[in-house]
Amino acid sequence: MSNKLYPESCPDVYPKNWTQSQFQAQLDSILYNPNEQQLSVKNHEFSYLSLIERIIQVISGLLGFGNQGDSVKVTSELLKLLYTGATHGHLKESTIKRLQGAQYNLKSPLSHRSVVAVVNDIWNLHNAKTTQAANDSLKKMRTVLEDYHKIHAKVLQPHFWFRFFENPSINPKNLINFGDAPLELAKRACEKENYAQAFNFLLQAHSLKNKAPYFQEKFWNQFKAFLEKNFSIQTIKNRSNEIQNTIYELATTAFQNNNPSLAEEQLNFLLSLIKDKASLKEIRLRMGEIYINFSQIRLVEPFLQILKQHYTQNIEMLTKIADAYWSLQRIPDAILVLDDICKLYEIEFHTYQIGNKIVDIKVKIGTAYLNNQVNAVDQPGELSDNYENAIKYLSEAFVLNEKNKEIQQKLSQAFIQQFNQTPKDFEKRFGKTFVTFLDKCDASILNENKTEIQKMAFLCAEVALTNNKPIPAKKYVERVLNTFDNDPEFVSIVIDLFLKYQASKQLYPFMKGWLNHFNNNFIIFEKIGNIFSANKEDEASFETHEKALTYYEKQLLDTSISDETRTYALERVEVLGTKVNAYLLKQTTYWGSNSKEQEVALRLLSDLEYQKRFVNLFIQQWKASPENFGKNFGERFLIFMEKAKLNAFEKNDKELREITLACVQEALKFNKFPMALKYAERYFAFSEKDAEFILKFINQFIQNKSTIHLSGLLNSWLEKFSHHVIIIEKIGNILDFNQKVPQSIEVFKKALKLYEKRLTQIDISEQDRKTIQVRAADLRIKIAEYLFKQTSWWGTKSPEQQEAIDLLKVATKENPIHAKELAKKFRALGVAEKEKSVITRDDPKVVQYFRDSYELDPIPGDYLKTLIELYFKLENNVELMSLYIDIQSHPWASEVKLTAEQYYKLAQFFNKGNSRENSQHILDCLKNACKLDTKNTTYKRDFAQFTLTITQDKLKKISAEKSTEKNVKLQALLDELEIGKQFGLESFKDLSAQYAQTAVTIHRHLMEPFIKQFEVVHDKYMDGLEALAGENFQSTISKKADYSNANKHHHLKISKLILEFYDKAIAVDPSDATLHFDKGVMLEITGDIKGALESLRLAVKHATKENPFYYYLLSLLCSVNSEGGNEEMYFKKIPYDNEDHLKFREDYEIWQKQCLKHKKEEPIINPHDYSIITTGTFSTTRKLVLPTKKVV
Repeated sequence: MSNKLYPESCPDVYPKNWTQSQFQAQLDSILYNPNEQQLSVKNHEFSYLSLIERIIQVISGLLGFGNQGDSVKVTSELLKLLYTGATHGHLKESTIKRLQGAQYNLKSPLSHRSVVAVVNDIWNLHNAKTTQAANDSLKKMRTVLEDYHKIHAKVLQPHFWFRFFENPSINPKNLINFGDAPLELAKRACEKENYAQAFNFLLQAHSLKNKAPYFQEKFWNQFKAFLEKNFSIQTIKNRSNEIQNTIYELATTAFQNNNPSLAEEQLNFLLSLIKDKASLKEIRLRMGEIYINFSQIRLVEPFLQILKQHYTQNIEMLTKIADAYWSLQRIPDAILVLDDICKLYEIEFHTYQIGNKIVDIKVKIGTAYLNNQVNAVDQPGELSDNYENAIKYLSEAFVLNEKNKEIQQKLSQAFIQQFNQTPKDFEKRFGKTFVTFLDKCDASILNENKTEIQKMAFLCAEVALTNNKPIPAKKYVERVLNTFDNDPEFVSIVIDLFLKYQASKQLYPFMKGWLNHFNNNFIIFEKIGNIFSANKEDEASFETHEKALTYYEKQLLDTSISDETRTYALERVEVLGTKVNAYLLKQTTYWGSNSKEQEVALRLLSDLEYQKRFVNLFIQQWKASPENFGKNFGERFLIFMEKAKLNAFEKNDKELREITLACVQEALKFNKFPMALKYAERYFAFSEKDAEFILKFINQFIQNKSTIHLSGLLNSWLEKFSHHVIIIEKIGNILDFNQKVPQSIEVFKKALKLYEKRLTQIDISEQDRKTIQVRAADLRIKIAEYLFKQTSWWGTKSPEQQEAIDLLKVATKENPIHAKELAKKFRALGVAEKEKSVITRDDPKVVQYFRDSYELDPIPGDYLKTLIELYFKLENNVELMSLYIDIQSHPWASEVKLTAEQYYKLAQFFNKGNSRENSQHILDCLKNACKLDTKNTTYKRDFAQFTLTITQDKLKKISAEKSTEKNVKLQALLDELEIGKQFGLESFKDLSAQYAQTAVTIHRHLMEPFIKQFEVVHDKYMDGLEALAGENFQSTISKKADYSNANKHHHLKISKLILEFYDKAIAVDPSDATLHFDKGVMLEITGDIKGALESLRLAVKHATKENPFYYYLLSLLCSVNSEGGNEEMYFKKIPYDNEDHLKFREDYEIWQKQCLKHKKEEPIINPHDYSIITTGTFSTTRKLVLPTKKVV
């Protein structure tokens, strides 16, 4: 008896390769068993058996044909199905949970302990965190399958009759690994030269995912040998994609098993096996992916370029490529890839983590440049570029993470190295970046490189000052000065630098600190004094120079100093002494707060001549700097005014006034109100009634909002300036500001009387009159406002209210700018009247108030709606129409809405007397009524009818014009007709016909100038051709056609336009026979015989009466077009026994001769006036009827 096995008894033989959907369908069929039927398997596919089917399968098994419901075989197939699904990733979490749930049903095949074990391992595989854990789960599943199939090997073999004819083929001694059975089957298939089947068995063995190293090597050796021998076979070569994927997976597994040499062998074999160029490119890409994913730096180098080209948007892969370049010391290539990664990160820069990644990359690149890893160290010419790039990347990282001290340290080193390489152009190239670094860098980093930082900042400041850029220069030294504030040497050279370039004012922010910090350093004190002196700060310069001088003088008293020090001190004493003495001499003239100077000043004040000199000095100082006079000399000037004699300011009254006002302004700026009043008090001693001073003085207090301090002066000013209207008005304003309203109103009334009195004077100029009227109007407004406030209730008319209204009316006449204020009051009065009860309300009064308000200030609002409603109610149609017309002239007219009924009534009011003066307003009203009430047919018909009437009236006028804009106006009429149809004409057939007729008439007028133009062109060629053709030309219609074809380029453009007009007119009224006839004539003349025939037939079709012209021309054209039958048919329709027949033929020839001729002769024939009628009672005869008048 043979010891060999059948494949069915092996746990690793499973020929089915399910897709995801097929696998899910199998599981669904297993899990869905509502009737608890028996599970069966046939050809590896599961199904449930009914009772009859179960009986049949039992009998089949007893007869040796196999039982599809055998539980052992079903469990075997189920185990293999689950293992295959797990290895191929077909089992999702939800499916696994369903399988686990089904295990609790003891009748389910899923409850078998082997199946339960496999399902649990599948769950562990799904949740595995590492590759090792996943491999362990798969190994456990394989163990379950092996144990089950070892126990049930005999039962799992094929049925009796299969075994009778087929012997087992697999030697169990060769089944060492899970997957050996398909390999044995593959060998057997190769022996039978069934290479396609052998290949399938090999793929089946691989799909079992046995990643054990010994099996992987065994499988590879057999797979490689198979391909070396059989790849040339076309059926195998056609499956190169499967071969490639298999080898990729083998190589991946080899790397996972820590066998890189095997993986390299496998991938190189694949590279040598495939010769197709397109496939080779894909293979190289996949090889690179595998090598780089397993950090095989040596192996991946040849593939880095293709990986880089392929993964341009994959940050993860680009990062691996950059790391590989870096490990291979190909730093420039790594930097290029890292730059690309940064660009990708910046596109999605929306998280803190991405920002940190960008920072890390830029620091890495910058560090490489800083450490000269990019270019060789023996190339000093390239070092500057390295440091420049280091600054670029490190500064970009610094911007993103300013507080990172590592970045600060590296960036400071990059700046220092670059400065050492190219100090001359350092400021130009890196100045802005360096300033930003200084502002944000930690002080400890700056201290580490103090000397270099000071040197760079100083040189950058010097370059900036050389280029006349003092503010950037200040920024360079500012942070360094603040960081190293105790370094007198740096402070000293900075002061010298800014003094040299006359930019020492930029150092003012530091000087207060220096004065405090260096209070014992006389060298810096002297230089600070030089700064004050350079900026004309004489007093401050004096103080600091005097302090420095004192220091030097004390030093000279020290006997222990060296001769060199003493010489320097003597030199400085001489220089500083000269400066201090010059200042004191100058200040003796101007006096200061120093007691010695003040003693001299008071002594000089007793002499009038000296007082006048002081006056001149004050005036000179005021003229030199008027805005700073009060600040610098205000107090001294006040002392002088108290001491000076009355005639000290002789001939300088104007200057005295302006200087005093300047001092007052300075005092008010700092709220020194008593001092400001004291200035005025002293000034009044020199000039008691200076009205101009009073006005300016008051204005200063008003601007300062401090008029309350003038309360004590107001009564005296009212007495002294009782006839000075401007001062009176100003006093009223002061009282108003001080909230003394009743008193201010009384003062305003006095000012108003003075203005009114002035207006009555004859000598007043027109300009002064206008100015006074404006000011008087302002006063009336103020008084009126006060009176309105005194009115307790708007609804009650009071004397104050009437007086206020009268004042507002006069104010508005004097100055129209107050019209809005008056209008506002009228609206308020109207609203108050409207809100009264029905019994007490006076509607005409409401109308009057609102109408007055509108006339003064035409603005939209609810009051207009009320006004319109009251006009309708009171049937004041004239005023209503006037108001509506005026509203339409304003841009806000659309805000005023009426009801549909109101619009319709308003249109009727406008249309009384059938006047066309307000036609546009009528149309607008009717249109709005239609829009608001879309179902009202009366509105629609009236709108359409009126639009048509207006259009017809305009058409009569325009048709008589001979202007160049005639056609533009006619086109506009067509647009107006379209507007009239916008609400529909379907239910108004009579109007529809009139619209169509009018539109056709407009189209005829539109084409008229083009027809005349065509006639002129046509005449020239017709006259020339007629001369050639002779007398019989007109009778030869075919020659006309030939002529038209030969000369159509002369008038094709004009005729095309005319025909377009005919088409437009016909589109409006397709039943107009005259349009079809005239179009046919035009087509015939231009040579389009077929088109002419079509149009003429339509003319005959739509004609309301039979016309001999239509038939005769049709018969002639049929003859030209070789339609003999039609020619005779149309010709017979014309009666010959009529006595007027000859007359008709004569008229036809006249019409044909003059048709489309520019110069027409009498008589002029109109073909549309002719007809054929039928007469007789018992016998029918046809008779021609000729028109009595022959008109166009």
